[in-house]
Amino acid sequence: MPTTIHPPEEERDSTLSPIDYHEAEGLARARDGRAWHEWMMIAVGLTALIALLGTIVALVAFAQGSGSGGAAPLLFELGDCGCSSDCR
Repeated sequence: MPTTIHPPEEERDSTLSPIDYHEAEGLARARDGRAWHEWMMIAVGLTALIALLGTIVALVAFAQGSGSGGAAPLLFELGDCGCSSDCR
């Protein structure tokens, strides 16, 4: 048997309004999608920052790379692919 007893509907105070979560927690409500707009601007700014840092890292890597290494070595010579058809 439950220990909480609810009064009948007639005895409840009708002047009480339903609890508003944002008001009870002291949070300000966003108007006209402004909060969404602000967060999107932060996201765009962080994306641009990451792109800029990646570009700087790539430029430094290219600048420090040795240009005398030549092309990358081939894994196999032309015709040595191991297939049964004539590749030449």
